[in-house]
Amino acid sequence: MFLTTAVRAQKVVWDSLNRQVLNLTLRGDFTAALPKAEEALKLAEKTYGRSHLRTGQSQNNLGFIYLNLNKIPKAETLLTHALKIFAGNPQTDRGDYVRALNSLAHIAQSESELPRAETLYMRASALSQRPPLTDSLQLAQTLNNLAGLYIQEGKLSSAESLGRHSLAIREKVLGLQSPATLQALDNLIYVCARQEKYAAAESLTRKELLLVGRFKNLYPLETANYENNLGTFCHLQGKYSQAESLFQNALALREGKLGPDDPVVAKTLDNLAEARKSQKKYGGLDSLYERIVAIMQKASGASDSTVAAKLKSIAQFYESIGQMEKSKKWTARAEKAGTKNNLH
Repeated sequence: MFLTTAVRAQKVVWDSLNRQVLNLTLRGDFTAALPKAEEALKLAEKTYGRSHLRTGQSQNNLGFIYLNLNKIPKAETLLTHALKIFAGNPQTDRGDYVRALNSLAHIAQSESELPRAETLYMRASALSQRPPLTDSLQLAQTLNNLAGLYIQEGKLSSAESLGRHSLAIREKVLGLQSPATLQALDNLIYVCARQEKYAAAESLTRKELLLVGRFKNLYPLETANYENNLGTFCHLQGKYSQAESLFQNALALREGKLGPDDPVVAKTLDNLAEARKSQKKYGGLDSLYERIVAIMQKASGASDSTVAAKLKSIAQFYESIGQMEKSKKWTARAEKAGTKNNLH
């Protein structure tokens, strides 16, 4: 009777520690979670032994914290032991099991053990999809992790398929405006762009812009990023007029938030210049180039090699369209900047 009561009391303490660990890790406060997770593991080992399911859960929690604190060897040891406990116990919580597999796969991937990482992610994915489906968001995260691995391996078609599946789950469960859904959209856009599927990338980016653009006053820079990306995908498809309009929108937002002399503003001006060049709208290009070069000089110094290279490329452009006077002007500036750079 006394022993049963003592064990129950220990379980109450262990449960309390675990709840605190969970709350802290969800907030991303891994430093504060660490001592509580260590205490929970010590209590579990003392009360239940090293092979008990609760000990495995504590090892999994502590291993996850070590992983996020970049203490990789400690994390791997704990997670490997937790996985053995989970694999041998039919009462294992599936969410714990999948999280341990994902964490170990992440470690393997970071250490360039890609086949091992793929095997672990595949196990996690298969386990997540066994009926009954209890946590579709965990499946979405596992699919997203595996897609990231496939991107690293250059298996872009497989990564796209997994990314679309992950996105569909997050849209259904969390809605379109969730940060996790937007992250899935970003990942999928990247994969499509890498495969030069610019129409698909454009469509997905329009979807993002529709969501974020509604809160343009709250998130001007985020909106500008989507405007700029969408402009890029339109430009790559030959939709130069649309691209120009989008780059102008992005420019106005970035100038308003960052000021007229920020290097990001210079990049947007450059994009705008390219869209106008593609439409043979040469009037006013000189003023755009003057602004771009002035920002570059202010950021890195007039003698910087990147400034000289930019001046040279402007000169070559004007030569290519037969505007020789302007070409000579920009060539002279490029040579002057190059000379200063060599003197340094």
